[in-house]
Amino acid sequence: MALNGHGTPKSGGSVVLSESNLDIGALVASFDDDPELQKNLRAASVLIIPTDLGREHEGPVFPNTTREVYQRLKEELGENAIVEAAIRDEEYEEFLFHSADIYLPVIFITREIIVSGVVNILASYTYDRLRNRGEQSDESTVKSKLHCMDRNGNPLLFEYDGPAENFAPSLLQVLRELGLAREDYEAAE
Repeated sequence: MALNGHGTPKSGGSVVLSESNLDIGALVASFDDDPELQKNLRAASVLIIPTDLGREHEGPVFPNTTREVYQRLKEELGENAIVEAAIRDEEYEEFLFHSADIYLPVIFITREIIVSGVVNILASYTYDRLRNRGEQSDESTVKSKLHCMDRNGNPLLFEYDGPAENFAPSLLQVLRELGLAREDYEAAE
C-alpha cells in the first residue's frame, strides 16, 4: 500500500501514508515478565510507543512532550478510551530535542472511532504549546507518527513533518479520504 503525499490543504506539510510495520502483539509480548502491564496494554485504546534513537541514545525514549500529551489524551478522551504508555514506569525516559520543532510521541490508536478525536486533541495540544511559547503556528514544525487500522483491518502509518498550522487539516483530510473521519469533521483549535 503506497499512498504517499495525501492531504495538503495549504502549502507545505503533507501526510505520508504507508503500511504500518508496528507489531503490537510483539510489543505486548516483550513484557512477558509483567502480566499486569500486558493486560493494560491489550486493553488500551491509545498506546504511546517509545522511540529508538539508534546511536543518539541507548534504549527506548519518549519525546519531552509525552507526559503532557498523555495527560491531555486521558482528560479529553475520558471514559471513552484507555490511554497507556508501552513502557514500565521505572524505564520511562524522555529525550529533549534541541530545536523549535514539536515532536509528538508515536501513537497507536486501536479503535477506529476515536482516530479523529485523537488528531484534534493533538492539534489542540500543539496550538496551546505554541501559544504558551509565544510562537506563531506558521513558524513552527510538528513531527508526528500515528498508527491505526483502516476499516478493513490493514495497519496504517500516518507521518507528518510540516507546519503546525497544517497538522490537523492535513491529517483529517487523509482520514476523510479513507473513511476514518466524517466529511463534516473539522479541526479544532
